[in-house]
Amino acid sequence: MDDLKVDGTIVGRGNKDGAHLFRTWFEGLTEAAEQGRGAAYVFVMGSMCELLQVFDLPVVFP
Repeated sequence: MDDLKVDGTIVGRGNKDGAHLFRTWFEGLTEAAEQGRGAAYVFVMGSMCELLQVFDLPVVFP
């Protein structure tokens, strides 16, 4: 747990990690669009997204 602490706290870690996840997600969508690949537009998160990602389909949420 000590490796998660910054200056004695973990405040701000969620914001930093969340921003990284969103950046990675949008970079993947941009790359797919540039390559002319499609993406799956889904309304429900969870198992469906995991299944689509197994088939290398980027996922877009409304």
